[in-house]
Amino acid sequence: MGGIKLQEEPAPAFPASAFRAEGGAVLLTPGLQLTLLVVIGLAYIVLAIGWTRATPAWDNPDEPAHWNFVRHVAQTGALPILRPGDYPQAQVESLKSARFPPGSNIDGIQYESHQPPLYYAGAAVVYKLTTWLPLKRQVDALRLLSTIFGVLTIVASWRIVRSLLPGEPYLALATASFIAFVPMHVNMSAAVDNDALGDLLLTVAVLGMLLWLQRGFSVRGAVILGIVIGLAALTKVTTLAAFPLALLAAALRYWRVGRDQRHVHPFVGLLISYAAALAVWGWWVLRNVLTYGLGDPLALKVNKLVVTQLQTGALNAAAIQRFAKGTFDSFWAQFGWMGIPVPQVYAELKLLTILAGIGLAVALLRALRLDVPGAAVRQKAGEVVLVLAWPVLVILEDLQYNLTFVQTQGRYLFPAIGGIGLFFMLGLSRLAGPRLSPVVLTAASVLLAALCAVLLKTVVIPAWR
Repeated sequence: MGGIKLQEEPAPAFPASAFRAEGGAVLLTPGLQLTLLVVIGLAYIVLAIGWTRATPAWDNPDEPAHWNFVRHVAQTGALPILRPGDYPQAQVESLKSARFPPGSNIDGIQYESHQPPLYYAGAAVVYKLTTWLPLKRQVDALRLLSTIFGVLTIVASWRIVRSLLPGEPYLALATASFIAFVPMHVNMSAAVDNDALGDLLLTVAVLGMLLWLQRGFSVRGAVILGIVIGLAALTKVTTLAAFPLALLAAALRYWRVGRDQRHVHPFVGLLISYAAALAVWGWWVLRNVLTYGLGDPLALKVNKLVVTQLQTGALNAAAIQRFAKGTFDSFWAQFGWMGIPVPQVYAELKLLTILAGIGLAVALLRALRLDVPGAAVRQKAGEVVLVLAWPVLVILEDLQYNLTFVQTQGRYLFPAIGGIGLFFMLGLSRLAGPRLSPVVLTAASVLLAALCAVLLKTVVIPAWR
């Protein structure tokens, strides 16, 4: 957040707590931390390029429709309008079942035309610069753009953990590894879609809010945070979680310091951020109202009208089980258009997730027993609440969507993958205890990297041969 002006107030110093490992950890020098972060980033890029090269054009979820949006912007300089007929369901299902053989005609698949435009405007530049390449190479160039956004998300998430828990560099690197090596995240970061940019901007916004909570904002900092929130909203609707998160950050800041004369009042800063966000994003809302009607400012109603999707139906035990299993499996590894599951790894990943959950419960119990000054507890609690609210809001968005449509795709949780990765690795760390925590976090990171490499070689590459 280089542009956000942070005032003179230092970051609070916290005593040892349930959210910080006690003693025994091998210290990592700043230089070694950065070196390891670079290694993680490079390994992620190599894996994503492997996915890009192995996966034929259009064999990622909704990729043809995203491609057609990019092409429309590049060729016309205008935004498309979603209309009835833009979702040729029979054609889509036929091509999906045939796994999009070379030469597939995708011209009529345009059902993503309702999406916010920021990603497509940037991708259109890459499209125009690569028109001389063969089609597959041009598609790969746009996939590489998503990979770049993924690398930046890794860095921003690492920075969040370093700000939240400055005494735990192993946890920050393990969180970065989680983002880099969840196989499905690598897959979706090697696709033509607006997901990776939306994930990045929401992560950067959360980082800005965390720094605001810790150190206070100037007017300039509030404006910059608002611009980031506006750009996120201009990328993907799921990033609208940034608006309530900013309200929560302002409330927590006010709870901590009240009317701090050295910084902008938290709620004044919130209003400034909201105003800046609306200045960036508001024209898109107005355009939707003028295009689709007053009742459809986010273009969601027209999407529901045009795109035929399976309705959820009765909310019963079977529906809940279907949602939980489908979301879990596809969060980790379910490639193509969700047509290539990897059942041989799900049991082990469930066990690892259960262990992480037990570790988080241990951390919570330790926090409740902790005997430290009240002010320190309040400071740390506010930061944890803010970062925890990030994945909670994204999960609630996904639940709300699945109450209407059957869309059990774990990738819808990736806007909060930084927060999910943090609490996953935090749970493993606390379960292991302070002495074994660095070893366990390192082992978990290496295990995920190896899982990615093995699945790429044994599942992804053979699937398209």
